[in-house]
Amino acid sequence: MLFQKADVFIVEDEVIIAEDLAGSLEEMGHQVVGIADNATDAIAGIKAADPHIVLLDINIEGEKDGIDLGALIQNELRIPIVYISAFIDANTRKRAQQTGPVSFLSKPFDARELEVAIKFALGKGNKFAAQRKNGSQF
Repeated sequence: MLFQKADVFIVEDEVIIAEDLAGSLEEMGHQVVGIADNATDAIAGIKAADPHIVLLDINIEGEKDGIDLGALIQNELRIPIVYISAFIDANTRKRAQQTGPVSFLSKPFDARELEVAIKFALGKGNKFAAQRKNGSQF
């Protein structure tokens, strides 16, 4: 199954940014299937919603940051992630890269940058879906 429009789960601890992201995604024709502000709620919501893509802020509420959550999503759920963050130092960037994100968006970003990141993530999601259908190992 090839995804043209995505079911997207947003993990963002700033309500205004999460709502703005949701509005932008819906204007593009994508569906927001959940929003969470911490890793615990996010993992439960992601498992329940089974989104095509997760937009993941690096600095989120709780003990685990977005990179910890990103590693869990990649290792256990194999859902493409796109990191979003306002600030990132070299160590954080290195940690984020090790989790295999599809893209990284620096805040503030515009709708065009978001759409490009979603298209890249859809491509990776299609690859994951094909592997699952064929019974291939990740």
